[in-house]
Amino acid sequence: KACFEKGVELNDQDVGAWYNLGNQGGGKVLQKEWSQQECYEKALKINPNHKECWFELGQTFGTKNVTKQKDCVQKALECDGKYSRAWLKLGDLGGG
Repeated sequence: KACFEKGVELNDQDVGAWYNLGNQGGGKVLQKEWSQQECYEKALKINPNHKECWFELGQTFGTKNVTKQKDCVQKALECDGKYSRAWLKLGDLGGG
């Protein structure tokens, strides 16, 4: 986790660093705590076509907001219509 925090600190436009920090549950960068969801949102501001990031952002909503989760999965599919992981999750969520 510390490596991804340092990576973001050194280059806050690095999509991969934000995505990986999100995968670690978030972290602290320059005295600010970033949640997992905020890390994915930051990465998507830099690259709105990051399918994995859309997918993982959806997972942060869990069962508390299935509509937002489904919206994120559909965004992932807009980025890559052959993203099988997103198709499977969309099926789990009741389809689109």
